[in-house]
Amino acid sequence: MAQEQMEIIGKLKYLVVLKLRDVCFEGGQWDTSEGEFPQLKFLKLSDVGLAEWNTSSDHFPRLQRLGLKYCKHLKMIPPSLGDIPTLLMIEVYDCVEAIQESAKRIQEEQEEMGNEELKVIIFDQESKNEAESEPEKESKAVSEREEERN
Repeated sequence: MAQEQMEIIGKLKYLVVLKLRDVCFEGGQWDTSEGEFPQLKFLKLSDVGLAEWNTSSDHFPRLQRLGLKYCKHLKMIPPSLGDIPTLLMIEVYDCVEAIQESAKRIQEEQEEMGNEELKVIIFDQESKNEAESEPEKESKAVSEREEERN
């Protein structure tokens, strides 16, 4: 997907949910800009051809949930996403270890700053049997908190 196409999507001012699946980013890179995704609350990237994601917390000012699934090439979750005040949950499903580690780092940094709201769920095939119901419980609890906020 060309950078220009993502810029057009980012300018959709009423876009609340964006799920990208089996998308290959041009050059393996996604650069977001200020003013894009002004109302986006849920972003899910599933099996995307993305190695480098350059963004800032003000590019997703209302993001509440970030879901990453089968992201085998992404080097890390941009640390600045942890600074989004509305972010409640990061879900990582069957991604490379670097993604899991960056999600944990973001959560630790937020806890150190007193943000106990952010939940990180990491789910991979090795731990599937042990944690199968835990992500569902956490996801439901976050959804309930989102409804209370609205």
